Amino acid sequence: MPVPEGLSEEQYRVWLTVLVGSMLLINHLDERLSAEHGISHAEYRTMVSIARQGPHRMSELAQAGIVSRSGISRLVGRLVASGYVEQFAEGSDGRSRLVRLTDAGRDLVAAASADHAARIRRHFFDLIDQEEARALESVFGKVDASLTGPLQ
Repeated sequence: MPVPEGLSEEQYRVWLTVLVGSMLLINHLDERLSAEHGISHAEYRTMVSIARQGPHRMSELAQAGIVSRSGISRLVGRLVASGYVEQFAEGSDGRSRLVRLTDAGRDLVAAASADHAARIRRHFFDLIDQEEARALESVFGKVDASLTGPLQ
């Protein structure tokens, strides 16, 4: 496969390793969540975010980067239809809408979390040491900041 102009052989090899490894892991997690709990990885991450931080505005969920801004409405719509989240009005004028977990959503997050965490450990953290984990956190923190910060 030809190396894209502007990248060295080594850079391209590293990039492909990161890209393919990440995609394989995310796809595996998505497949297992779907098969065992009937939800996608994006739906799971959305519900975990709400479980950890309380009700969210749709714009806050979109900013979390779980799915595209246009996709968050469809994702939340699926979760509402499944009975895992509900939308409610915030404030006296009712114009702002928040999303919160239902009891069924909390139960699903609790049921899926242990299996999900075990898979992340098995297919990621068990394969690296603490120094590698810190290096990855640093690298992807920089990637995150470059894409979400003021210099987008």
